[in-house]
Amino acid sequence: MVLKRGTLFLLFLLSVSFAEIKVRGAELASKDQLLYGRFEVRMQTAEGKGILSTFFTYESDGWMPNSGNPWRELDIEVLGRYTDQFQTNIITGTAEKRITSEFFPKVISNPASGYHTYAIEWTPDYVAFLFDGEVMRKTEANDAKKQITDCRDIPQSYRFNFWANAISSWVGAFDASILPRYQFVNWIKYYKYSTSNKSFTLDWTDNFDSFNSSRWSKSTHTIEDFTQFSAANIIFKDGTLILAMTDLSGNGLSNITVPPDVQTEITEKRLSRKSKKKFSIKMSGKWILCSLEPSMNRTVSYVITDMYGRTVSESTVFTSGNSSFSIPLGSTYRPDGMYIIRVKTDTGIYSHVFTSIKRQ
Repeated sequence: MVLKRGTLFLLFLLSVSFAEIKVRGAELASKDQLLYGRFEVRMQTAEGKGILSTFFTYESDGWMPNSGNPWRELDIEVLGRYTDQFQTNIITGTAEKRITSEFFPKVISNPASGYHTYAIEWTPDYVAFLFDGEVMRKTEANDAKKQITDCRDIPQSYRFNFWANAISSWVGAFDASILPRYQFVNWIKYYKYSTSNKSFTLDWTDNFDSFNSSRWSKSTHTIEDFTQFSAANIIFKDGTLILAMTDLSGNGLSNITVPPDVQTEITEKRLSRKSKKKFSIKMSGKWILCSLEPSMNRTVSYVITDMYGRTVSESTVFTSGNSSFSIPLGSTYRPDGMYIIRVKTDTGIYSHVFTSIKRQ
């Protein structure tokens, strides 16, 4: 991702003098820079050729030419042209000579069809990109380009942006008739990284109930001489950050309907060989409702863990009749996050991954 920077006056001149500028987009950028950590974002991206919905980290002075400043960037870029993949990238080097390592992980869900949880884990030893709790790419310190070691000890800002690009071979041919388009972000979480015990600890969450001016700024520069970022295209509504892409007049900034982030998404990840239809779960209020087939009296033990393997609930229950049972979420269970439930019965061991989302 190549960012244009300069004085406000120069940016104004650029915005009016380049005939190539076609759209208004949006960028929300952090005011601080952090060193290492896990960034989790819950967002629904936009579909359409020529457009990109992103979250990335960035060394804020890397753009300055002939300065010797290091260019450091970790990218999640969801290209609207694709329904089965997104782009990850690590960029190092300098403004004059950037080193990139693009990789497109395949996913089973269309990123624009609903909300998904993306994450970047950045440590001195590796950088990993995750989609709905699954590691899609992990680059370690022994990489041939030495990008992980080059990223050590250089803090980076973190930001969302939504923009269009003229490079059709990369993003597809932009068609202005699709406007307006929106990128919706439910929340962002930041986990500090401990270099001593190599673990992440939740530091803060922004649920986007309102604009936190102490953390964020609204960008107004241009990008790739094609998109003009506008503060007006950043909206907070229904506990959601909305990044809007509009024509240059800003049509489409009112009466936006925020799609609901589903209360629960359940994805079957691993079942024993003979269990295709024997175990199912669903969420209902503060309970997980479980059902086993065939119906019979049985003893069931279960354990729920988070994605780091920490146990949040476990017990043994006796089912009767229809072989259903309920698990209370309990005080140790966070109301939002991704979890694994494993159930052990006389017929086998069954496992599901589920995501519980609490709306504000």
